[in-house]
Order: sequence, then C-alpha cells, then structure tokens
Amino acid sequence: MRLSTLGAIVALGMQGWLAWMYFTWEGPVFSWTVIFPLIIFICNILAARSCFQDQLMVESAMRIRERRRRSKKK
Repeated sequence: MRLSTLGAIVALGMQGWLAWMYFTWEGPVFSWTVIFPLIIFICNILAARSCFQDQLMVESAMRIRERRRRSKKK
C-alpha cells in the first residue's frame, strides 16, 4: 500500500510539472500522452484503496479466528 501511495504522489507531481511546462513554455505543444501520469495516478489510488480494504478484511478474519480459538479452549 505504501508503494502505490508513493507512486500516486510521484505521478501527481509529474503531472503538475508537465502542466506547468505546458502553460509556461512557448515551445511545441505536448501531445495527448501528457495525460498518462494522470491515468497512472488514478490507477495507483485505486490500487491503494484495494490494498487497504484487503488489509482490513485480513485483520477482521484474524479476530474471528482468535475468538474461535478462545472459545474452544474453555
């Protein structure tokens, strides 16, 4: 989860840098590939959300297992 969050931050920074270059430089106009970092950012955010949901599911399953072990010991 940390890696996908870091990747999202880096992609957002790259998108900001490309936007700044697009609006301040008077050179050639960028092509449509400038939106790729934005797509990467969205995909990384979705991946981080899914990893977090999986982590919560695993933690809840561990709690259920611990309860079952405690009840069997009594």
